[in-house]
Amino acid sequence: MSNYTVRSKVWLTVKPLVAFLIVGIISQFFGDIIRIVFEKIIEAFFSEKSSSIVYSRIVINTISDITFIILYVFYYISKIKEIRKTSPLYTHNNNKIVLGFLVSITSFGLMLLVSFTIRVTKLTELYEYEEYIKSYSFDYAFIHFVSTILNAPIVEELCFRGLMLNYLLSITKPKIAILIQAVLFGIIHIHFVQIIYSFVLGIVLGSLYLRFRNTGLCVIAHAAMNLPAFLVSSVPLIGNYEMTLTHILIIGVILSGVGGVFLINQPPAKIIYS
Repeated sequence: MSNYTVRSKVWLTVKPLVAFLIVGIISQFFGDIIRIVFEKIIEAFFSEKSSSIVYSRIVINTISDITFIILYVFYYISKIKEIRKTSPLYTHNNNKIVLGFLVSITSFGLMLLVSFTIRVTKLTELYEYEEYIKSYSFDYAFIHFVSTILNAPIVEELCFRGLMLNYLLSITKPKIAILIQAVLFGIIHIHFVQIIYSFVLGIVLGSLYLRFRNTGLCVIAHAAMNLPAFLVSSVPLIGNYEMTLTHILIIGVILSGVGGVFLINQPPAKIIYS
């Protein structure tokens, strides 16, 4: 294999991630320019300046997410003829509502088990992860919901499973493809604790895509995985309730176990043609 071919494959692999980062950097750059003015406006609705700062950052992140989605749509439209010629067509014999429900409860339960593991291993204390998660206030739960449950799952799944993993599966073995995208998926999450569990969840999401070849299911799974952190940080009734490790473990095992068993028994996607 020539060096050109290797470089070409590496570039095509990381290109979605590069686009993801560039959009984020540009949005942050312009966000820094307008932040002073923007925060003055936000301060009219919040008593503390710190709240306006966090709020403005979430809004800016949302803008960058929407920008990436728009770019993805334009990219897909421009490549749709090529994609139809070169990519396999898959058929599904599953009930989409049932499949989406099973993916949701399994993913939610799995995230509870991840949370249980993090707490048992004391990673939250070593790396101040609890403070990091609770840095979001109850005062702006709606914008946090949009950012965490809607924008982030859509953008990250389009980038890592819809583009990156889909390409990797065409040039290498499935296990290697899933491993590569999971490593990159973990790295972008910056915080050490998030890097560790995002790598694990990246493998789960990659395996889910490999089985059902449906980016939408990955978005649902990702949103369900983000839901526990959102509930703790943005819903006072839940955030103020001290759930024990036993509660977390039991609920996590039940949801991920029952949902996982039924999910595994769902028929995988089948190729109609290559």
